Amino acid sequence: MDETALLPHHSPTVLHLLPDEIRLEILGNLDYRDLLRCRLVCSNFNTIIEGSSELQLILELGMDGMMATPGADHLTPSQKLTLLREKRRAWDTLSWRNIQSVRIAGGYLAYELVGGIFMNTFTGHDLLVSWLPSLASGGKQAFTESLGGRIRDFALDPTQDLIIYLADDLDAARGRYVNLNACTISSRKPHPDSLQPAFGCQFEETHEDITMALMQIAGDLVALFFVLGHQTRLLMWDWTSGSIVVDPPPKDLPWDISDFSFISSRGFCVTSTAGNGSIHVYAIDPLAKPSYIHIAQLCMPTTLLSRLHSMTIHTGPFLSGQRIDKPFTTSPESRLHVISMQYSTSGAHTNFVLFVHNRTFHSLIASYRNQGTMKPLVLLWSAWGPRQTRFLQQVYSFPWLRFVEGQRVVCPTSRRHPVIQVLDFNVIHPVRPANTTAEQDQDGEPGYARETITSPTHLPADIFEEEVITHLPYHLITRQMPGAYPGYMLDEDRIIALQVS
Repeated sequence: MDETALLPHHSPTVLHLLPDEIRLEILGNLDYRDLLRCRLVCSNFNTIIEGSSELQLILELGMDGMMATPGADHLTPSQKLTLLREKRRAWDTLSWRNIQSVRIAGGYLAYELVGGIFMNTFTGHDLLVSWLPSLASGGKQAFTESLGGRIRDFALDPTQDLIIYLADDLDAARGRYVNLNACTISSRKPHPDSLQPAFGCQFEETHEDITMALMQIAGDLVALFFVLGHQTRLLMWDWTSGSIVVDPPPKDLPWDISDFSFISSRGFCVTSTAGNGSIHVYAIDPLAKPSYIHIAQLCMPTTLLSRLHSMTIHTGPFLSGQRIDKPFTTSPESRLHVISMQYSTSGAHTNFVLFVHNRTFHSLIASYRNQGTMKPLVLLWSAWGPRQTRFLQQVYSFPWLRFVEGQRVVCPTSRRHPVIQVLDFNVIHPVRPANTTAEQDQDGEPGYARETITSPTHLPADIFEEEVITHLPYHLITRQMPGAYPGYMLDEDRIIALQVS
């Protein structure tokens, strides 16, 4: 209980007796959650916080899931607030300030979109880097004809000027060797922060092909999730040293592992289609043996006669360095995971999509460490899913990756109806009225609609043994598009509508 609550109503606290400038200094050391609580203490605190640009900036950055960068150091708090509010309004109404077309040649054997950079390879031997246009820059492209070896996949982090690509090779005597290469995005030369820019792993006495490969970077770690022959493997390296950090034998991973995602640079999760399906959360400690700890198993709803056929997980990219090209960036805490699931019943397929905040996984890791237990926590669906997720039947598809950024998801509707949808799971601001708000574009055509979804979603008991009810709130924003597009991507500053010709 707050000690001030025990004082008589008329008695001032020590904090109330301090000069305003001292109180501002004290309140400036709080995070946005504490500032929200302080606004409820008394009208005096509320007035101080509302009247201070510095405190309002802390409050609104936190509520928007953003944080300031060194790129904003030259701005005053009032100027930062203006830019932040303009950015919020643009996303709230899907009001883009500029539309530009960028032609990106070649195929898409592998591609990636991170921090305003789109990168793709045509043949597996070359690389095209496209810096997408912004309000401050017209964009540019750079082509590298050969990087050496056949590129199977790659991952990048522009804040570290880093690209790591997978180039596997086969030697009749040695077997399969998985080769990773750390380069700079700017020059495609070996990265100066990597003591061993080329590193990898040897799989002796196997000549099987890698049939699937997925790479992710989170801070000093790079992960490779791949299928070699009939085995699904997950490896992680410290790319700065080239040493393997995580190398679990298949028996240490769940049966029927389907996909992988980082939670942070010190945590990850994998999905499994075994039984009713589950999400498994792990913590990483590079200095421990083993370096990974199985924290929790989160179970999916119990099915009737259906079988969970696939369970993929997707989240936004991890940027570990400081951004100097923009005043704000997404906070690491403000991250959403989107899990696409396909259930099969007598040959018929039904698709669902599950949305869950990254903080759900983080809280499990923190709880595990505080309790000091040695066994992973097993949570049935009823213990975690209804209140911490939103489970929807999937009526749209995600033909391109990078459809998640922070807590936003961009969803196409259909080619017949050129409408874009954005689901925003950052519902911290005072809840807007639950009715739909429509506006008009300048030409008089219907513009956008925004609705705050707080009522639960009910999935009937046909695929599942019982009705599945989920409550995670979100904003649904729709806007008509000038034409139909087969897919969309997004990052912090833009929506990319894709046309393939």
